[in-house]
Amino acid sequence: MRRQDELDGAIAAWTSARPVADVLARMAEHSVPAGPIATAADIVADPHYAARGMVRRHRVDGREVAFPGVVPSLSRRPGATRWLGPDLGAHTDEVLCGLLGLGTGEIAALRESGVGA
Repeated sequence: MRRQDELDGAIAAWTSARPVADVLARMAEHSVPAGPIATAADIVADPHYAARGMVRRHRVDGREVAFPGVVPSLSRRPGATRWLGPDLGAHTDEVLCGLLGLGTGEIAALRESGVGA
């Protein structure tokens, strides 16, 4: 633990200077368990995630949007997304009033000036 920062820095320097496939190949050669860190774009494009139903597509404001599936996916009770949540901006007034302490006049002035448009 005393040299954790030094070790993390050395690993980061070595891995960031190489393609992911090369790093994973070297790790496999030396029996070091390793795997890539997937971005959201990686997950949506991955055929394994699609085959397992881990990416669900829903229509939002007339366009198709990818959402994560329910994890874990169980055979007898696979689960599903029943509600995508509130519409964008549905709680804006609550946040501006309750958390930021703005009054209705201040919120109206922000809207009139084009803030959030």
